[in-house]
Amino acid sequence: MDPILDRWNQALKEIRAAGYAVREEWLDGGGGLCEFGGRKYFFSDQSLSLFERIDQAESALKEVRKIQASADGPDPADTEDPRGPA
Repeated sequence: MDPILDRWNQALKEIRAAGYAVREEWLDGGGGLCEFGGRKYFFSDQSLSLFERIDQAESALKEVRKIQASADGPDPADTEDPRGPA
C-alpha cells in the first residue's frame, strides 16, 4: 500500500480506537475534534488535499493522546521530589 495512505489510515484507526466517530465532510477549511450530544467526533475537511487532511488527522491524534494522558492523571515521575522522600 502507499505510505501516504498508510499514514492516513493509521491516524483514522487510532482516532476511532480512542472513541471518536470519523466524519468526512466539505467544511471549507474547518475540521478537527469536537464533542456534542455526548459523542466525540473527528471531522476531516474534504475540501483539503490529502496531505492537509493527513496533517489535520495527525494533529487531532496528538490532541487525543494529550486528552488520554491527562485523563490518566499525572506521571508519578513528574510529581516525585527529586531529593527523595521527606
